[in-house]
Amino acid sequence: MDSKRPAGFTLIEILVVLVVVGFGIGMVTLAVGDGEGKEMRDIAQRFTSQLHLAAENAAFGGEPMGVKWTEPQGQRGWRYAWYRFRDDEWLAADEPLLETQLPDHVDMLLQVDGEDVTDFSAENLAPPVLSPEAPQQRVRDDREEQLVPDIVLFASGEATPFSVEFSLRETSEHNQFIEVDLLGRITWEQGESNRRAREELQGDEDEN
Repeated sequence: MDSKRPAGFTLIEILVVLVVVGFGIGMVTLAVGDGEGKEMRDIAQRFTSQLHLAAENAAFGGEPMGVKWTEPQGQRGWRYAWYRFRDDEWLAADEPLLETQLPDHVDMLLQVDGEDVTDFSAENLAPPVLSPEAPQQRVRDDREEQLVPDIVLFASGEATPFSVEFSLRETSEHNQFIEVDLLGRITWEQGESNRRAREELQGDEDEN
């Protein structure tokens, strides 16, 4: 005797559909991601990768590598350029270490030896001389202006100790914090205002 299936869906079928829909939404979310967060991670990832590459070039090529930051001008945001020390002067680095332009809505905070850098003029910083063969801090562009790298990665593996924090101008939810110590060790942290959190922690330790 044939029996007809009752109209409608069973509870199990409904649950299966919900699971499939939820899984699909989750995959789309992972694929698309948070636009602002992804942008900031990409910026930090690019700079960190360039740091590693520059350190390798300095170590294996025997030529110190430097980074020079340029402040926002007009509709252009922060940008940084890579240089190598060759033939007694700083020269623009080769690919892929080319000048990088950041979006105008992205801010940057640079600290050298724990001090905020606010002056990015050519004569501002002279990275510490770590060895007798360390280069004179001089860079020439096409106009023969002297430029000074804000940070230097030396052939010995040492580096100007510094930290840089990338942030959006309107929020601090996606800050990216990158730090390099005297020995050239690179650390990348993600989170809200890592620098300020570290300062507060250091302040508490000093009080105790």
